Amino acid sequence: MRDPDFWAPIRKLSHEFADSLIARAVVRRGRRLNAEEETNLRFAVQVTFGTINNTILNRPGPVFMEQALFVGNLVRAFRLVSSYDELIVPTSRAQGRKPRRNQGNRS
Repeated sequence: MRDPDFWAPIRKLSHEFADSLIARAVVRRGRRLNAEEETNLRFAVQVTFGTINNTILNRPGPVFMEQALFVGNLVRAFRLVSSYDELIVPTSRAQGRKPRRNQGNRS
């Protein structure tokens, strides 16, 4: 795992995933993303993949991958960092949606 080549496929997947999200946002918005929007989406992917990797490798807690709380919080973090609701969700739906609150531990 200390060999940089070990992580090459994961980096490639991360970049491809971010590229596909950006392409989806462009279609949904009907315009290219500005630099800040694209950076936020790419960073949200980085945060997500990094959190998953860290949780698998180090299990730092307090929330673990097998808990529903992990998935819910990871989704919430992704949406916040990426501004997903403003970029991807059609405006009429995003305006009518209430923010999701932490639902507690449902493991």
